[in-house]
Amino acid sequence: MFILLFLVMGLVVGENYITMTYPETREIHEGDIINVGVLGPGQTIPVRFSATTTRGGRFGDGGRWDQIVILSAPRGWKGFDSKLYEDPLQINVKADPMAAEGDYSVRVMAVDDGNADRMGNLTFTLVFTVKHDIYDFSVEPEHVSVGAYQPARFRITIFNKGNAPDMFVISSEGLEDWVFQKTVYVPERDYRTVVYEVVGKEEENYPITIKIRSMNSPLIHDSKNVSVSVRSDLKSDYHAVNNGLLLFPTTESPIYAFIGILSNLLR
Repeated sequence: MFILLFLVMGLVVGENYITMTYPETREIHEGDIINVGVLGPGQTIPVRFSATTTRGGRFGDGGRWDQIVILSAPRGWKGFDSKLYEDPLQINVKADPMAAEGDYSVRVMAVDDGNADRMGNLTFTLVFTVKHDIYDFSVEPEHVSVGAYQPARFRITIFNKGNAPDMFVISSEGLEDWVFQKTVYVPERDYRTVVYEVVGKEEENYPITIKIRSMNSPLIHDSKNVSVSVRSDLKSDYHAVNNGLLLFPTTESPIYAFIGILSNLLR
């Protein structure tokens, strides 16, 4: 009876595992299937693991994993092994830029180099969920009035709902000879707000389409319709000064500041 109990305790103490620390903290054992998180097509998600354990190993009080390697990934996906002996151990998994929505499995293995700590290898599966609705996108205001050659400014907010960061390109259509792009980095589960400018030369009402697209996949894109009214009368020019000038000598700054104050009095 005591011998059997001792053997059972020895098996429990000698159980090897690894701890995932990002995107969430979770203990993983041989053969486990772990849902990692959500990402968009073409996005790259880092997955981190603690290199050390407090159980298992040579004496039952833990050991050290030396590397995480990718064993298999879906067609079109890319997996990048962790560096040897780093801590934490980080692998990177990049989704197919044309991936359809759904769950995708990647088999990985934790390695005890040379079995130095008697940890052996630990094999498990990571499941990634691909969604195309991976962001929220807004533009404010919907309409701007400016003078000719004055910048019409729009505030663009992009919220990344997934577990992987992304780069977005902002552009517009509707103004002849105006080709301007701005890139913005949006971390995972975070947002960024940037100012995007368009400039009209002639007095006219311009319907403008502001577009965003992911640099990682052509499947991730969106657009919003706004408008710009360009006026050349003196009052409109005064109001336009509040939106700023593209470029003017610093010696004229006080003049433009006075005009901006005057435009507010004319409202």
